[in-house]
Amino acid sequence: NALGIRSVPFLKRIVPHILATVKNCGQSGLREALLQQVASLSSIVHENLRPYLPAIFDVVEEFWFSRHLSALCSLVERVAAAVPDDFRKYVPLLVRQILASVEGVNVSEGSSSNNASSEIERLELILKHVQGIKHVLGEYIHLIIPALIQLTESLIAPVTDGVRISPKSGSGICHVAVETVETVTILLQTIELNSNPLDNNIKSNTALPARVVQPFLRMLGGEVKPNKPVGTAIIQCLCVCIRQLGSGRWLSFYDSTARETINMWQTKVGFENVAPRAEEDYRVTENRLRSFSRPIDVYTDVVAEITNIGNRFGSEEDGSRSESSFARSGPSEVSLARMGSDITKLIRNPPSIQPILHQPTTAHRINFANLQKAWDVSQRSTREDWDEWMRRFSVQLLREAPSPALRACAELAQAYQPLARELFSAAFVCCWADLNDQYRSSLVYALEAVFTADASLEILQLLLNLAEFMEHDVDCDGVDAGLP
Repeated sequence: NALGIRSVPFLKRIVPHILATVKNCGQSGLREALLQQVASLSSIVHENLRPYLPAIFDVVEEFWFSRHLSALCSLVERVAAAVPDDFRKYVPLLVRQILASVEGVNVSEGSSSNNASSEIERLELILKHVQGIKHVLGEYIHLIIPALIQLTESLIAPVTDGVRISPKSGSGICHVAVETVETVTILLQTIELNSNPLDNNIKSNTALPARVVQPFLRMLGGEVKPNKPVGTAIIQCLCVCIRQLGSGRWLSFYDSTARETINMWQTKVGFENVAPRAEEDYRVTENRLRSFSRPIDVYTDVVAEITNIGNRFGSEEDGSRSESSFARSGPSEVSLARMGSDITKLIRNPPSIQPILHQPTTAHRINFANLQKAWDVSQRSTREDWDEWMRRFSVQLLREAPSPALRACAELAQAYQPLARELFSAAFVCCWADLNDQYRSSLVYALEAVFTADASLEILQLLLNLAEFMEHDVDCDGVDAGLP
């Protein structure tokens, strides 16, 4: 900690020795302490830990099913934050361990054995770990979500003395069942959506939301129904699926069944109809499930919200389609004689040629509020926060850039981050010219905060490149004072 980045030359002497000791020592307390030290070391040296990743993941694989799971999860999460690009090659190994842990869970309601308590504790650690590394799971989410759904079903109605009984509210099994459903919800929210607002039929780019809806509806309508906390978490997850599937697909395939199932479930578990206070905020959010509304009320609000959005954009699209179709179709039958007479008139009285007046195009107006939100640094503290800040800021600069060529690259840059970094300087200069003094002062303050924060070397280099780039632009006076 005292040396910081200056400790990098000593890593080759320290890290291999620590990892070898972790494998060979017979004291579990010492092994736990060493794993914690490696996790702390990864937060200090960051990408310089890259050469030791194979040895680190050998340790993770060897001791995954031991009592050191908590230390291993912390180590993996910090390594994922330190070297995200190199970490991705080890994601398959990690997913294999996660699936083996989830599929091997065996707990029963009413059991007071240490084994059941240990299983629940391990499962909670794994679920928190999955939530912590959700952004690097990427293409493997489709393997994890079905396993979590199967786990939820086994937790909702565990076998006790040969009989399936729903766990009591507040029990360990109930808590971990809620955590499992919430993990599914969090993973679904990492899926990229169709950004076209006119397409209200399919929003999600994968089939995962549809694969979640059917088993969750089956659980709500099963003989052994989930209790209030678990059912509430399931309906909250369904609300996320509604937004991802879109109004067209949801109303066509799921709405009637879901509405009937939710009504039956809340009647069975005894939900009361609590009227909201007059001063409540009526914005539709899934958090209302945890406040005053019944689940069916929240479900109805969410469906109405996406339906109204879809209808609004759909009506605009239908209007444009009808105009274009009328222009293409024209009259179906035309008299040839009349057509001939019209042509004769045109020949005898040719129309006068009028000069074409070019209408000036309306210049793009920057949404300064959105841009200011993107460069806001008030909630940034960790290195991961700053990486996310740079990602959002660089993409928002492209979206708001007055240049049509830069704006056209915004969607691609959001999917392919190297493009956003490559165009960062150009987009910054383009937007800077339209900022007033107040916004410029706010932006310079944000850039100063980056240089004094725990930002990655890549971000600092990007900002230094920006300063050099702007030295060659005569219209960018004033920003150089804010950059070291």
